[in-house]
Amino acid sequence: MKESVRDLESDCGFYAAGGKGKVSRRTPAEIAAACEPLSRDPADLVYASRMSAKVDSAAVQDGYQLYHHAFFFTPGGKWCVVQQGIPASEILQIATLSAARVMKRDRELGSIQPGKLADLVLVAGDPTQDISAVRNTKLVVKDGVIFDPARIYEAIGVQPK
Repeated sequence: MKESVRDLESDCGFYAAGGKGKVSRRTPAEIAAACEPLSRDPADLVYASRMSAKVDSAAVQDGYQLYHHAFFFTPGGKWCVVQQGIPASEILQIATLSAARVMKRDRELGSIQPGKLADLVLVAGDPTQDISAVRNTKLVVKDGVIFDPARIYEAIGVQPK
């Protein structure tokens, strides 16, 4: 949404700041930057953003991993905050079993159970606690074939991050 209204704020009648993850930390600076051409003191809006971010912090402490803090405001000072968070374990379920249910294939896919088809990704870490662990792939099993990412990277000359 923020990118959609960029340079169109005066036409739309509102401004957007913040976003996902680390971008959300720039919300106060983005509010101040948007208020400057309006000759508007951003203090009350920055305060509102920071107070709602305290609620965000509580959500993160409760285990919410996917995080979004967006702050929308009008030149007159009306504002709203959009906050989103999904626990890492639910993200994994959405990507696996829920996806299989949507495709009406959950009797054969979506979870690891006897009799079900299974492509697996083995990662270092526990993605139910820290979703970023999915970026540290150690082994992939696809259609019964085992793939070692380290050997693949070496063969094609890629240095993983």
